Amino acid sequence: METPLLRIAKEMARKEKIAKEFKRRIRFKGKVIEKTETKKGNIRLLVKKGEEDRLFVVIKSHKARFALAQSIAVGEHVSAEGIAKFRAIICTKLKRIDGKAIGKVKEIQKGGQNVQIAKSGDKIAISMNEPTAGRTFEEGDIFISDLTYEEKRLLKNYSNKLDPGELYLLETLE
Repeated sequence: METPLLRIAKEMARKEKIAKEFKRRIRFKGKVIEKTETKKGNIRLLVKKGEEDRLFVVIKSHKARFALAQSIAVGEHVSAEGIAKFRAIICTKLKRIDGKAIGKVKEIQKGGQNVQIAKSGDKIAISMNEPTAGRTFEEGDIFISDLTYEEKRLLKNYSNKLDPGELYLLETLE
């Protein structure tokens, strides 16, 4: 029989485990200065930001990430996340940074009802004036709000209320 106290303790332990795993990951944004292939067919990306550089390995069996890594050219800017292993960082997330603005959101709907806020993982529908699905963006693309300096500062002040994914996104937007 599970008591409310035991349930709360289990939930706290689960959240702590997620937070530790999140902290262990290496997140890096920069310019791809070298792209090579390993003997096993994996892709090595050397990413540089300022004086610092990191070597990320994109494993061939990670189909979507591998396809993206193949399309990335030397000189493009990327955001990569991975777990440090022997001589490199095994890439767990990879995205091209182009910072392309596509328009303003007019309306957000969730379950047929208008809503003001959508959280990560919510299945929503949005309406916008400028872009066209299939031309400007594809279904499944990720949209990130363009925050002002003041909005970013406020979010940093209340960072203790943000979950690890939201903190990472805030870091990425800087």
